[in-house]
Amino acid sequence: MGGGKIYGYARVSSKDQNLDRQLDALAAFPILRENVYADKASGKSFGRPAYKRLMEDIAAGDTLVVKSIDRLGRNYDEIIEEWRTITKCMGCAVDAFMAG
Repeated sequence: MGGGKIYGYARVSSKDQNLDRQLDALAAFPILRENVYADKASGKSFGRPAYKRLMEDIAAGDTLVVKSIDRLGRNYDEIIEEWRTITKCMGCAVDAFMAG
């Protein structure tokens, strides 16, 4: 991970799903609680409230940690484009991990 801040992002698709597993997995990283963003919203667009705040706060040199790449969205091509924007355009790293 880079030398900047570390941010975490978690998402579930509906309000009746639970974010706890993702948040517990993110807790294994040195992420300050105020740098963890979570949405209970569909992945069909990137207009989710917490995700939009995250994209406003993250800056070059920072790292974004997600439990798996599909937490960013649901359309593979859009996820790849968003990943490219975060890494190439914004200068941030993305760490997606598949933990229990």
